[in-house]
Amino acid sequence: MSLPSKTRLLAAALRIMDTMAADKKPYDVRIGKNRIRVMPRVFSPKYFTDTAFFARHVPRIVGKRSFFEVGLGTGAIALAVRQNGARYVDGSDINGAAIDNTIFNFGRHSHWIDVRQGSLFRPFGAAMYDVIFWNHPYHNVTEMPRGMIYRSGMDQRYVDLESYFRLAKEHLNPGGFMLLGTSNIARLRQIFAFGKKYGYERELLIRETAKFAHRLRQQIDLRIYKFTPVN
Repeated sequence: MSLPSKTRLLAAALRIMDTMAADKKPYDVRIGKNRIRVMPRVFSPKYFTDTAFFARHVPRIVGKRSFFEVGLGTGAIALAVRQNGARYVDGSDINGAAIDNTIFNFGRHSHWIDVRQGSLFRPFGAAMYDVIFWNHPYHNVTEMPRGMIYRSGMDQRYVDLESYFRLAKEHLNPGGFMLLGTSNIARLRQIFAFGKKYGYERELLIRETAKFAHRLRQQIDLRIYKFTPVN
């Protein structure tokens, strides 16, 4: 995907997020077999297609292992992982509204999750997991996004993404691995460079063409990469 195409998609994402940010009342969406509540100020799968994609594929990859998700949002992906039999599921989000949203959705479906507000792994200290996952903000932008909704899709100079690569291996059990949910919207060469810099072996597990957003015809590739520590 050319840089101009990435730029056009960023502009489209901003318009959609403006609409998302204007939602003032909770509503439900269907993600797989689950009815998921979406609360105001939380990234919504009503608008973008990626949550449903990862909720379909990540549980199969995780299986019965322990699991940690960065950036829970509504909790839809973590919930699907737990329902598939993961040993236990924890997660974090910088957005307090997302914490409440995740707790609600797990409770609605009679499951429990240890979820804490904060950046990446910091709220969980030295906790260790078999699999760590982040559907990261795809757009590398030059300025700090203006609110939580926008931070769900945009990362200033990929500072948070680089921290994810730097810190993840400290929280992986022996034999564990890190998953990255991404797409060809993202700066993939930069992502691959992070993997090399911080000592991971990369494997593309899944790549599928999907609509960028439910209301747009533009198609993108959604991908799941497995990063395994090698040193």
